[in-house]
This record gives sequence, C-alpha cells and structure tokens, in this order.
Amino acid sequence: MTKKNMCRRLIVAFTLVLATTAFAQTEADFVVQLNEDGDGVIIIGYKGTTTQVRIPATIEGLPVVRINVRPFSNNSKITSVVIPEGMVRIGNRAFENCSNLASVTLPQSLRIIDDGAFLGCTKLKSITLPEQLEIIERTAFYGSGLTAIRIPPSVKTIGIRAFLGCKALATVEFSEGLITIDGDAFLECTALRTITLPSTLENIWGAFGGCTSLTTVNIPENSALKSIKGGTFWRCPLNHASQTRLRQYGYNHQ
Repeated sequence: MTKKNMCRRLIVAFTLVLATTAFAQTEADFVVQLNEDGDGVIIIGYKGTTTQVRIPATIEGLPVVRINVRPFSNNSKITSVVIPEGMVRIGNRAFENCSNLASVTLPQSLRIIDDGAFLGCTKLKSITLPEQLEIIERTAFYGSGLTAIRIPPSVKTIGIRAFLGCKALATVEFSEGLITIDGDAFLECTALRTITLPSTLENIWGAFGGCTSLTTVNIPENSALKSIKGGTFWRCPLNHASQTRLRQYGYNHQ
C-alpha cells in the first residue's frame, strides 16, 4: 500500500469515527429520577457530548415521560434533538439558550411545553407542534429563530410572551379551538404582516404590540371575540379595513 493510499484510509476512518461519535447515545448520558407514580422516569440532567441528541424512549426499562427543569440549558454544542413517543412534558427552560439547536422533533404524545422551554434558541427556524399538544406556556419560544408556526386545534391558550421577540416569525397559523392569546404573546414579532384569527377566539390581551410590519388582521364573521385589551396592536401599521373591523369589538387603534 502506498503512503498516499494509507493516508486516504486514515482520513476516511477518522471521519467515520467522528460521524459515529456525533450520533452515539447511551442511557448513561442522561441523569434521571422516577416520576411521582414510580412507573416512568424524568430526565433531570445531561452528561453526553454528542451534537445530535436522540433521547431514548426507555431508560433502565422504564418509559421516559418528562424532561425536567434545565437539563440541556446553555448547551452550545447540541444541534438537533429527537424526543421520543411517550414523552408528555418538556419542562421549564429545558433547552434555554441552546444557541446552536437548529432541529427539534417532537412526539405526538407531547401535551405541555413549559415556561421558556426553547427560550433563546436563535437557530431554531422551524418546529412542528404535535396535534394533541394542549399547553404552550409563557416564554416557551421567546427570542427563538422561528420563521413560521402552526398552532394545533388542541391548544386553548397561548401563554404570556410565548413568542415574544421572534424577529423572523413571518407566518402564524391559528387553528379553530384557540380561546385566549395572552399578554405580549407575539410582542415585537417584526416580520409578521398578516394574521387570521380563529372564530373560537374570545380574548386577546396585548398580544401583538410592536409588530411593526403587521397591516392586516382578519376576523371571521362568526367570531366569538369578547375582548381586546391592552395595547394589543400597539405600533402596528394596520390598514383601514382592519381598524374598522376591530372597532366592531370595541378596539380603537391609535
């Protein structure tokens, strides 16, 4: 074998080792505790070094049902996360400030995304929320890099500041079933131009202030809207048709 060919083989082998390391995952990478009923485990810490995290569906023979508070927060190495079926809750600030996290796969079993779960994940451009998700808590995606989001029909309330400061968020699709958009939920989402509110929506609390590109608000004729409070559309350059429609619900745009 020539020296040149040997070097090529060594480079290939080294590349394969790196690739394997990036994907390698063991149960030992995760620190866990039993849940309250003792029939599942909760992730409370992460010791792994892989950039692409795949959380196992079971650890020590028990299903992984929840991610607890801050087990992955401020981890700048992680680029992707796959969360397994069976997981029902992502805890407070679980992935806060994971500055290189660009891909997250959520399971259909997920029901709750807690406070600040993906706060500050600036490279997270897209995420598909599962159809049975019930709760998006306050600051869940605050300051993330999301460009579009679809809220599934199972979500009744979008929490305070849930998407605040998502500067690239240009498209929000609300599903029928949503009842309340809480305070500052989409504050300063400066790329947002048009929204269509679902007919089931009853309350908006200062949700779209500082959306300086928002010109069009579509409200269906059969809307259940009861109240629009606070500076819901503060600093939004709403067109005449949108302002006229909002006045029908007692909101005078200034």
